[in-house]
Amino acid sequence: MTTETFLYNKKSTVQTMLISAGFMAVITYNMIAHTKAVSDPYLWIMIVLDLGVFTYILYLYTMRLRPAMQQETVLELTPAELVFKPKNITIPWKTIGDIETKAANRSGTQQYLDIALSDTAETKHVRIDLDWIAGDPADIYTAVVNYLYETRKAAEKYPRGNL
Repeated sequence: MTTETFLYNKKSTVQTMLISAGFMAVITYNMIAHTKAVSDPYLWIMIVLDLGVFTYILYLYTMRLRPAMQQETVLELTPAELVFKPKNITIPWKTIGDIETKAANRSGTQQYLDIALSDTAETKHVRIDLDWIAGDPADIYTAVVNYLYETRKAAEKYPRGNL
């Protein structure tokens, strides 16, 4: 079996970053426009807090924007495990009990993979957001399920792990 990779979704990353920057610009403008005096100490405290939050949001999205622009891998399916790099999630195939796609909002525009792990006493669910992955969510789901099926079929053929 070969390793299958999926790249970052540039469109989603850029849109999220632009919307966040727009909100922060509007908040900053409103704070400055509705303050009566520039010497007001609360204005400067709010501007510093606003800039701190803006810098933090910019840092978070830059951590996703840079890999997206450099066409780095976000999801990797190897014969041994599933790797989701933004959240540093590594799941061995043998621990996966079930995989489903679910909507993250009512309109169904944001979807995620809900992976049920069966290696613990109680079922643990891991969520992998599909917004960061380039491609159709249905195609990504199909690829992951097919890879899981092929891995399980190979494990049955070679039960001692001699692939």
